[in-house]
Amino acid sequence: MKFSNNFFLYLCFFICFSTYAQVVWFEDFETYSIGTGYVGSLSPTLALPSGDYPAEVNKWFIDTAYANLTANSDWLSVQEDELGNQVFEIRDSDGEFYWSSEVIDISNYLDIVLSVSISENSVLESTDYINIYYKLNGADEVLFETNGSNADDFTNAQVLQDSIVGNSIQVIIRAKNNAGTEQIRFDNVSVIEKSLLITEITANSENYPGFIELKNCSNHTIDFDTTAYYLSVQTDGVQWNDLKLAGSLCSGCIRFYAHNSTNFTSTYGFQPTLINSIIDGDGNDAYFIYFNGDHSTGTLVDAYGVLNENETNSLWSYENSRVIRNPEILVASPLWFFNQWSISLSSLYSSTPGALENELRYYNEIWHPYSNHPNLNYNDQAVVVQSGLFSAMQSFSCENLTILKQASLLINPDQVVQVNGNLVVE
Repeated sequence: MKFSNNFFLYLCFFICFSTYAQVVWFEDFETYSIGTGYVGSLSPTLALPSGDYPAEVNKWFIDTAYANLTANSDWLSVQEDELGNQVFEIRDSDGEFYWSSEVIDISNYLDIVLSVSISENSVLESTDYINIYYKLNGADEVLFETNGSNADDFTNAQVLQDSIVGNSIQVIIRAKNNAGTEQIRFDNVSVIEKSLLITEITANSENYPGFIELKNCSNHTIDFDTTAYYLSVQTDGVQWNDLKLAGSLCSGCIRFYAHNSTNFTSTYGFQPTLINSIIDGDGNDAYFIYFNGDHSTGTLVDAYGVLNENETNSLWSYENSRVIRNPEILVASPLWFFNQWSISLSSLYSSTPGALENELRYYNEIWHPYSNHPNLNYNDQAVVVQSGLFSAMQSFSCENLTILKQASLLINPDQVVQVNGNLVVE
């Protein structure tokens, strides 16, 4: 659409919410003894509770009515995977296994995302499967939208259900396999209110200053002074540094942290608002976001890299490179997945500090990246007014125009704003 030079536009929105993003419910099976669940018995053929189940388990329960555990090498229980992580494992169930979380209260939350990490080992057949469902407000089971149904060899996947609003939720998992060499696993069952997401990282080197970019993907402001979030860096898979985030970040908004102000300014042409020396990753240092505590006390929300791994040639290595989150990823993940990221050699004009890809973004009274003001040559880029009042003193064009809740746009007389795609006012 086009605004003519006789059109005067002034928009200002300020919305505050009383609740903030957080992990609502989480199960990673790390607190239970190995074997917690059910194990089979040969004579008589019987599924027997084992480990800490059920006496020490109150967050979930198992139904073995349709499973057929015929030997003590058949189980539905907490086990260790090849990396030493505790997971829930189905081995030779010969019938459908059923796992359910407790009923989880979500009445005080605004934008719930359900997530389950699943994996398998050995060779599965088409009759082997793991399906993930949810029950909202006690209604019928509904299959997760993303990777809810998985049969045969699926290797690993993150199962997601977005945009849940209601009073209560349950996560239901149904799975089956039929051989002792087959293991189907699930882990990190999460009920999370949308929050922070790592969107871009550059390696810190002699040529380019390192920075990390974060986005608030929730539908409400995150107040870091009342809700504790930490940005944590693990150097060489061993040493930790933690930064407690401060201030607030509005819905859909971006902030970034640079390693060094002087180097950053000389490279990109504007000063970073936030700097911290821990932003010093050289390619094999991992970044993590923790909620309600640092790396030793908090809950892991999002990850770039693998915990305790120091591999220069790993899939997630970013030496002399930049990393961006693929734009379709809007939900944080406590596990690193290759298909969520793109890694490329870093250069001055390839990185976009303070803005997403193909985007100009206004906040802190400056345009990001590179202080570029939108003009008539930006037909293929998005323009986002994130916060504050932007007064357009010259005409500009863009692919899409977004004005976020805490932002205002003033188009002065005799100026034209041409939007070739979508106009979004939140």
